[in-house]
Amino acid sequence: MNARQVLDTVWEVDNFFSDFQTIKDSYRSGKTSWHSEYNNRLLTAYSNTPDLQTQLGKVLPAVQHIVGHLLITHIAYASLDLSGSQIMMHRLHPDIRCFVQVCMSDSECADLATHFCIDAEFNANHNQDYENIEHFRPEQLISVSYKPNTAYVFLNQPRLFMGTKHAVPANMVRETFNLHFGSPLKAST
Repeated sequence: MNARQVLDTVWEVDNFFSDFQTIKDSYRSGKTSWHSEYNNRLLTAYSNTPDLQTQLGKVLPAVQHIVGHLLITHIAYASLDLSGSQIMMHRLHPDIRCFVQVCMSDSECADLATHFCIDAEFNANHNQDYENIEHFRPEQLISVSYKPNTAYVFLNQPRLFMGTKHAVPANMVRETFNLHFGSPLKAST
């Protein structure tokens, strides 16, 4: 995998899956159960998608190589963000050591890109893990591509705010495949 470093802890990888269409077909089948934890957002159930979960182990060596850290597998799921959905700027839970999101759409759309906050002080000191995008100045944000089979690989240390700048337009869907990895080393106090 050829990874292009976008930030100190974020890499963009084109052609992430060699079997891109097969993975997409596996969760687009009528057998996949979806649930909604957020408005206008559907997620596959972790326990009912063994084909998706196997992808964690398949990409683990490449992801470890990109981020330079040992990782363990957590969960994988597909996500469909429906018209009107917008991912609030948020910091990932500290138990997620590495997060990989792959664009599973059929075409590129800059308006559906993920944005990261590049203001180190804001990322480190903001008093809550969620914030509206309007709270961020344009110079505090950088986006990564939303184009078919392109992934961003995000080492969640330090924790950065991330989300989408725009709501999904009418008659569109933002489709992603998400992989969570943890650390084999547990924190101590």
